[in-house]
Amino acid sequence: MKKFIIVVLAVYFISADANAQQATYIMNLNQCIDSALRKNIVLQQARLSHQTANVNVHMAKTSQLPAVTGTVGQGINLGRNVDPFNNQYANQTINYGSYGVSGDMIIYNGGNIKNNIKRTESNAVAAREDLRLTGQQTVLNVILAYMQVLSTQEQLEMTRTQAKLSEEQLTRLKQKSDKGVVAPSQVSDLQGQLLNDQLAIVDLQNTLEWYKMELAQQMNIPYNKQIKLIKIDIDKMLTEYAPNNVDIYETAMENFPQIRAAKERSKGADYALKSARGLRYPQLFAGGTVGTVYTSSAETTTGKLGFSNQFLNNRAANFNVGIRIPILASNVRNNIKLADITLENVKLEEERTKNVVWQEIERGYVAMTNAYKRFRTLEEQLIAYRQSYKAAEARFVTGVDNSLDYLLAKNNLDRANINFINARYDFILKKKVLDFYQNIP
Repeated sequence: MKKFIIVVLAVYFISADANAQQATYIMNLNQCIDSALRKNIVLQQARLSHQTANVNVHMAKTSQLPAVTGTVGQGINLGRNVDPFNNQYANQTINYGSYGVSGDMIIYNGGNIKNNIKRTESNAVAAREDLRLTGQQTVLNVILAYMQVLSTQEQLEMTRTQAKLSEEQLTRLKQKSDKGVVAPSQVSDLQGQLLNDQLAIVDLQNTLEWYKMELAQQMNIPYNKQIKLIKIDIDKMLTEYAPNNVDIYETAMENFPQIRAAKERSKGADYALKSARGLRYPQLFAGGTVGTVYTSSAETTTGKLGFSNQFLNNRAANFNVGIRIPILASNVRNNIKLADITLENVKLEEERTKNVVWQEIERGYVAMTNAYKRFRTLEEQLIAYRQSYKAAEARFVTGVDNSLDYLLAKNNLDRANINFINARYDFILKKKVLDFYQNIP
């Protein structure tokens, strides 16, 4: 009895562990996207770049604040030295110290600091848009890879159904051939068709594993043959695409992260030029110091002075305001020229980005329109070939037609089924690419 209970528990835990492992490999689209967003190294680097840009903004803003420094000094004089208290030579050991706080700040510098802050803020916005773009590209790549797997799975299921049908027809035909009702050549024709179906199954299985591997790489996880993807109801996605290419481009000009980042970089370069020009103007600054000193030799007629008395009595302060006027400032002029060149280059890059996005949208829209036409045409073709196949199958089963007529109708239907599956997913994928430019999830 005890052995029986142990065996039952062992079987239970093994079964539970197997189910847990199986569940681990079943993933839906959202899980795949989450994995890619968490583990994508390029996306992590984009996050760090955004954080760096925010730190640069903070550094630029703190440059407006006064620079305050505290100093504490302690020393000892041995032998013949100047007494810090009375500035007379003394041949004795003297302890002394100095303590102070100094500060300075720029009051005006031609807008250099103000424009530098705006430059870093624009660059931070551009880095944020780069991060958004990288995230959206990651999501799109996962969706495309996921759809490729689903499309291949559906083709594989269809091909297996076709092979099963060929096998059933071959079994039926062999029975007739054994009775001498049909010629052996017709059996050979169906055997060849069955082998074609089986070869297509092998090819699709290999293709399916390849797409699974690509999806795993997009998620940045090890490839595993046991992964199973949950199907998506794509029928509701097969509607005609409403926006035209001009509408898509106008939306992209306002919301697409790549365009927004390019615009912000142009603004940042413009502020950088203004910041460089600000250094041509006089700089107004102010500063001040508060401090005190202590020496062990300090004394009066009543005796030596203690630390607290000296700390209060020896206090001194000064305040100054000044102006720096650039006279020979060749570096300033060169920096302005470089900033001007950078601005022109960044503006050209912004224009190039807009052109590239427009061209990609234009190509994507034409490809999507063609995919939709092909999908609808293949849908009608599939309906026609289904009717043709049913008629050919009925004639073949009753012995009216030979195997060649039946195989021709079957091959037409099989090819139409595969083409229709490809066309459905191809149309959806091209719609998703256009959604990408409009920030549509």
